[in-house]
Amino acid sequence: MLTAGCGGSGGDTSMTAKPPSIARFDDGIDILRRLGGEAAMAPLTPSRGLPASLAQYSGAVLIDAGDLPTIVGRLEVDVDFTAAGQVSGTADLFQDLSGGAYSGTLSATGGQITSETSLGVETVDLALDLDGNLARGGGDDVTYDLSYTGTFFGAAAQYLSGNLRGTALSDGNPVGVTGQAELSR
Repeated sequence: MLTAGCGGSGGDTSMTAKPPSIARFDDGIDILRRLGGEAAMAPLTPSRGLPASLAQYSGAVLIDAGDLPTIVGRLEVDVDFTAAGQVSGTADLFQDLSGGAYSGTLSATGGQITSETSLGVETVDLALDLDGNLARGGGDDVTYDLSYTGTFFGAAAQYLSGNLRGTALSDGNPVGVTGQAELSR
């Protein structure tokens, strides 16, 4: 396995993600389905296909925390494929199925890009932490401590598709969290 904070020599660096509009729960689900389908049709990104500069990814994230309402929101991540290897971002605009809006932001930090070859197939992944507090109008304050692992798809890393795992703390009670995030640039 090779751990890298720098990029390859190829790729179209002119593409930038347009932040999605998530006014309703269904908007987030539509984005997840569309980007997930597009990523599934694209080839795995080889390390030589990574951009050699900053790439901005935008899409949706779904968080399912047991008895808490399932929520979707917008996720934006900046990945610096140069030697600096910085990754940052935010998740916001969360909605639940009943139409409840959530205030607060989850911050994306601690990103790491890795490349691994197994059975002759190379995958390039991004791992990061997604942490913060979200509150629904009635004062339901939930603290999230999540880890995201995504794989780059497309000849020039146009898509990032992956899963979330972690915990949510609500009223002092920890709850297991799963989820997914689909992004494009």
